[in-house]
Amino acid sequence: MGNTQENINPDTLWKHLLSREPSLIQSIYLKLEAVNQKAIKKHLQKMVSEDNWHVEQKISASVALEVIQKINKKKEIQ
Repeated sequence: MGNTQENINPDTLWKHLLSREPSLIQSIYLKLEAVNQKAIKKHLQKMVSEDNWHVEQKISASVALEVIQKINKKKEIQ
């Protein structure tokens, strides 16, 4: 209830996630439902580990994963 996920444009989602800007990554990630957060995290992990992604995409995905990891650690502490 009150979730704005259905209003997130996929282009905006990925632009924010791959922006290398922690505040943008966090703001878009936290708008997602848990199941979609998990799917995004899995996709970013594939981007980092698979060879068929451009080096810049891999760097951006790695930054996003670092931010997501920090978000998840904060949730565990609370």
